[in-house]
Amino acid sequence: MIIVVVISVPLFIKVTNRVHYDYDGELDVTLSDYNLYYAPRGPGWSDEPVSWSEAYSICAHLSEDGTKIMEEPQNYWRLPSVEE
Repeated sequence: MIIVVVISVPLFIKVTNRVHYDYDGELDVTLSDYNLYYAPRGPGWSDEPVSWSEAYSICAHLSEDGTKIMEEPQNYWRLPSVEE
């Protein structure tokens, strides 16, 4: 019982202090060596799972503001690499 409490209390504190981003615009996240920009919620955020190639195509066709899927590739957005 003591082990469960010792392990669960720090995890509970960590989870309750999480920041929830209730933000639908472009999001800028800076990690150690990377600066990532996430497109706003919209056509590029599928509610259904898609394959990597479908996600790649969606990213390539997103408008600069990330709110529309264009007919021609715009190549403004891209998928992050595994390292990122």
